[in-house]
Amino acid sequence: MHRFGAVLCVLLAALLPRLAAAEAPEARLALVIGEANYKVAPLATPLNDAGLVAATLKEAGFAVTEGADLDGADLRKALHDFVIRTEAAGPNAIVFVYLSGRGLQFAGQNYFVPIDARVEREADVPVATLRLADYFDRLTALPAKARIFVFDGARTLHFATEGAPFASGFGIKDAPANTVYAFNEAPGAVSPDEPGPYGLYALSLVEMLRQGFPIPQAFTAVRLRANGLSDGIIVPWNTGAVATPFALFTRDKNASVLPLESDSVPQSGAPVAQVYLATIARDTLDAYADFCATFPNEPLTLRVRTLLAARREALTWSAALDAGTPQAIWTYMRRYPRGPHFPDTRRVLAALAAPLAPPPRFDPYDFKGLPGPNETELEILDRPVLSFEDPAFPPPPSADGLLPERPVTFEHLLPPAPAAAGLLPVPAALGLPFSKPNLPAALAKVPPAVAAAVQTLPPAPPAPEAAIGTPPGPAPVAVAPPEPAESASSEAAPAAVPLPPKRPEVAEASQPRHGKSKGKTDAKRAKHGKSKPAKHAQHPKAKPHKKKHRR
Repeated sequence: MHRFGAVLCVLLAALLPRLAAAEAPEARLALVIGEANYKVAPLATPLNDAGLVAATLKEAGFAVTEGADLDGADLRKALHDFVIRTEAAGPNAIVFVYLSGRGLQFAGQNYFVPIDARVEREADVPVATLRLADYFDRLTALPAKARIFVFDGARTLHFATEGAPFASGFGIKDAPANTVYAFNEAPGAVSPDEPGPYGLYALSLVEMLRQGFPIPQAFTAVRLRANGLSDGIIVPWNTGAVATPFALFTRDKNASVLPLESDSVPQSGAPVAQVYLATIARDTLDAYADFCATFPNEPLTLRVRTLLAARREALTWSAALDAGTPQAIWTYMRRYPRGPHFPDTRRVLAALAAPLAPPPRFDPYDFKGLPGPNETELEILDRPVLSFEDPAFPPPPSADGLLPERPVTFEHLLPPAPAAAGLLPVPAALGLPFSKPNLPAALAKVPPAVAAAVQTLPPAPPAPEAAIGTPPGPAPVAVAPPEPAESASSEAAPAAVPLPPKRPEVAEASQPRHGKSKGKTDAKRAKHGKSKPAKHAQHPKAKPHKKKHRR
């Protein structure tokens, strides 16, 4: 009898935590950071973009921690504290992270750049910037209902570095279970710096979340919208899935049906414009290869062939890193003797203590059957920075038949008022009557959230200048609720929680077009250097907004 009681106690001790976790209410946590005021080449949109995303997530019931123009020490502190907060939230948490600024890939890792980073030689990169895996691998190791990580940072770098160049954009990242990774641009590619007030990728992301698309399908819609608004320059990428797709916003029962469904995307055999849209929606190596084989002489094939070349190279490099052997790295070097990651091969080989050049004879790695590039693809990739902004590319067809009509609010969204130091700007109310937050019962009854902000204390007296690229010591950081900001919506959201002590493929970002015929005309004029200032331009090729800059 005593033995039976002991066994029962052990079983209860094992089951009770699981039962408690299953009954725990859903928590929604978000970290939103915008980095704009870099010492070299500041950006016009990340603060506004981050503010727009933060307002959307707060309305959707997230307790948002926000940061604006953080230096390296404060950025590390914010990410570290968010990991701790996520751990305390438990397995029923939905976690959303949005980082906007500049990013890069180096020696097989993705990095995010704080505003005070000084990178003058390659040895500065691991010290002056943040390796994303150091924080996001910790987040993915924690139990959670879903994780959505959005990196809006694939932009041209302006580092005057010595030595070999860096590969452009972000590198492919595998997503574990219940995790979605999303980049503003295809792997290895960059988007141009935009004049503002908002970036096309952020506008497309917020629109599709509010249109009621479930995650991860929302990111397919983001890719189509951004690609069209940017005249094909932005091709956002995403990978991963969640066990149970969910939408952050619902639509009124009288609203139009969302056209983008799995069986509504046109397949091969349709007109070339429809097949192009289906190809961008699929965003896979096979999809791009099929398009080029089916339409070898179409004008749109120039654009798709570049996407094919970039994707094949990115997948080859990612597979070589996954293999982690000198033979795999040497095989990449043989396939891509002038490839964008060729300088990285020597950095990785040095870490492996292997010869920096392929030996005359070795057993090539087969990359799991992934074929090598042809001469045309090698020529496409023989450039310092990969961008889809090429005057030879025709503009892509409209995705109007696949996506809901774009609300006029997004066509002429005014810049937000300047925000207090350390806080993100609060956008004007979007006024979308069809967009209703999809809140769990536990979150629908709590008072509106007040975002926590990463607030920095006054810096210490300056110390003697350290070696180039060495960041300052950690600055004291406090996370505290700021004064309540005016909400963009009257919908209820939860109170902010104080901070407690194998591979899919890529897509590009978007840019708003203001009016159908006029937007296309302005974009074409801009390609030839003839564009005139436009009142509501969103893309470098269109006319810039007259915006109020924060700070």
